[in-house]
Amino acid sequence: MNNLNETHNTNNLNLYQLKIFIILHILTIVQRMKAIGESFLETQIKYSEKPVSSYSIKYGFHIPGANSVDHLHMHCIAGKQTRMFSFAGFATADNVIKGLEELPDGSPVCLFLDY
Repeated sequence: MNNLNETHNTNNLNLYQLKIFIILHILTIVQRMKAIGESFLETQIKYSEKPVSSYSIKYGFHIPGANSVDHLHMHCIAGKQTRMFSFAGFATADNVIKGLEELPDGSPVCLFLDY
């Protein structure tokens, strides 16, 4: 599956490439959001009076249907309150990134880039 033409007919080729392009942009946005969240929490923890260990930090998103706002945002949570985000309606940033990095058949998205 190294070549798009092997698995997709030429009529759908441009639409398929567009879908991959969009997925890659969403992946970049989510990765950047997590990096900004990590930087923000690192700064907050550095100046905090209470120490926060790395295992009590969580980054993630509400899954559609479990959200109450109409815009994309990521939660960056440190401390004891991370337990409340351990439910089925919450996806960790790492799981979202992993899901965007692979196509439904398990193929890495980056294999389909044609620069």
